[in-house]
Amino acid sequence: MSGPSLSPLGAVRRARGGVPAAEDDLFRRLGVGARKCDLGDAGLYLAEELVAWNRFLGPREKQSLALGVLALMLAVRSGSTRLPLDPKGVGAELVGGVIKAAGLTDVTPREVMKDLRGLASGFHGVAGPPRGGAQASPLVVDDDALYPHRLWWLETRLAEKLRGRLGRVVASDEEARAAIQATRDSQLSDEQAAAAAAALGSALAVITGGPGTGKTATLAAIVAGLRKIGLKDEDIALAAPTGKAANRMGESVRARIGGGAPKSATLHRVLRSQPGGGFHHGEGNPLPYKAVIVDEASMIDLALMERLVAALAPEARLVLIGDPDQLPSVEAGQVLTDLLSAATATATVGAEGGEGATAAARGIARLTRSYRVDAGDAGKAILTAAAAVLAGEAKRLGPGRGERLAAIRHKPAEVTGSGVEFLQADAAGALAWVDHWWQRRWATIEEAARREYRRVGGVWEGDDEARLASLLAAHEASRLLAVTRSGVLGSQSISARCHVRVLAEASVEGAPEFLPGEPVIQTRNDYARGLWNGDQGVVVRVVDDDGQQHYRVVFRRVVDDKVELAPFPIDALRGGLELAWAMTVHKSQGSEFGQVAVMLPEADLPIVSRELVYTALTRARGSAVVVGDAGVLGDGGARKAVRSTGLGGRLDTA
Repeated sequence: MSGPSLSPLGAVRRARGGVPAAEDDLFRRLGVGARKCDLGDAGLYLAEELVAWNRFLGPREKQSLALGVLALMLAVRSGSTRLPLDPKGVGAELVGGVIKAAGLTDVTPREVMKDLRGLASGFHGVAGPPRGGAQASPLVVDDDALYPHRLWWLETRLAEKLRGRLGRVVASDEEARAAIQATRDSQLSDEQAAAAAAALGSALAVITGGPGTGKTATLAAIVAGLRKIGLKDEDIALAAPTGKAANRMGESVRARIGGGAPKSATLHRVLRSQPGGGFHHGEGNPLPYKAVIVDEASMIDLALMERLVAALAPEARLVLIGDPDQLPSVEAGQVLTDLLSAATATATVGAEGGEGATAAARGIARLTRSYRVDAGDAGKAILTAAAAVLAGEAKRLGPGRGERLAAIRHKPAEVTGSGVEFLQADAAGALAWVDHWWQRRWATIEEAARREYRRVGGVWEGDDEARLASLLAAHEASRLLAVTRSGVLGSQSISARCHVRVLAEASVEGAPEFLPGEPVIQTRNDYARGLWNGDQGVVVRVVDDDGQQHYRVVFRRVVDDKVELAPFPIDALRGGLELAWAMTVHKSQGSEFGQVAVMLPEADLPIVSRELVYTALTRARGSAVVVGDAGVLGDGGARKAVRSTGLGGRLDTA
């Protein structure tokens, strides 16, 4: 970038002498800082345009506003909805980071925070106090924090809608308990039955629990209970943020309650996402359901949750199920955590008053007993390690003194695939592990990868369907989980490395992007084909009705309550398909694998946190190995992923 002007408007201003030399120099420095902070040109452009908006700002105010905008963008990128203006808090740390990256020496975070607090009265038109209509500002100062107007608006809208549901009773205790008891199976614990009854009795229910605590069994009990009180399957929507989670949700419910079951789909599908943006369902066209049950709710960001709640009919129940200790949504917000905190606070405050507290507390349930621990030593080892990570003791998984929670390995061949292990490795050693891991995985699937599968008249011949199901299951038996997409140890680089190994084994011409036997993941919703972001499949050779062999991607789909293995041409999915030998921890949410290998980055990154390590470990049912440097694990695992949001406070004070 030759200069800070990133638009014709900026170029014209500069050509006409409309940009003072001091301001020009400021944005040259901020341009360097923005690149160091990985904000790119868009962040710098926004800061420059907002500074130029008000011609009456002095040099210091301009500098503070520009620094505040860049710090706000950093906060939002990390999942916050706002930049706190506390001169000693996380907001000041972000501002300080931008100051340092830009090489500025004439300003401190405290001074910037003081100026930003004056936005509401001093920078009219650019930022100001909460207000709507034509007077709305691009930035909002509220609750001692700086917001982008859109996120402030979404927070206040969602809080307003949730307040009408929080603690509202829609069925008596007796009716809810009786419905669950009448449909209760022998495998449902008292804790799970109580949680299911809480969901039946409340307009808004939040059910949480760690891995293996029976959230799926509770979900199925809720569906059975809703049936008992008169709801039909078409009155109930089962939804999840990703296609993988939605399919697993539907399969699990059908397996537990038998016969038909409510259909499961992604939230975007339930709301009927429109090709041009927005959703078909909203305030003016509410969803036709009397109950909406959402799994993996920790993954739902502020914007999507606002749209979901806005689309609910006033009398409809909303049940949110998830693990608040997992990574929050990729986009801004931490709705499940905020809602759980506010609901608990409401119940605690109201407990002295009696009836109001009972109503609020009824919709909150936490499942505590882990059935993975009961299943054997492997599950117990993973959960023990995960609990230590949440407690800020991730370093206990690596080498050192004291009680270790993982077996320490120094060579890839020493990894046994049992319990929790830590493979001490630099970047070269981690890549050696990838090669070792791939060789073992390929040995288990090579025969299935090389064979042809026949499909005539839309039906798989012989035992081909069973063989394909086994191939998909083999890929779900073990997966590499990376912290980032890019970089030497990012998911894309690792998958590409595995692809090269497959290419060397294949007898094909050229270098196809996808080869038979390779796992793939869908990265965008494809409504025409019924494929969703997060769906995972496998590439195979398929002989169709024309008698010719074609490369196809086979996905497990649910159609009319039946699971089918559906093949799709690769060219039809191109642009929305990626190799998935490795996937990011964020993408892995909603999935479970027999074994996971957590690939730490070469050096500590802010994205590495205890929530990320916890989420990665708990994707494993049987065993987990952490690969990398013990220092990165210890430093990152001690870091808590802090997000600043105002939703909880808006609900608490309602």
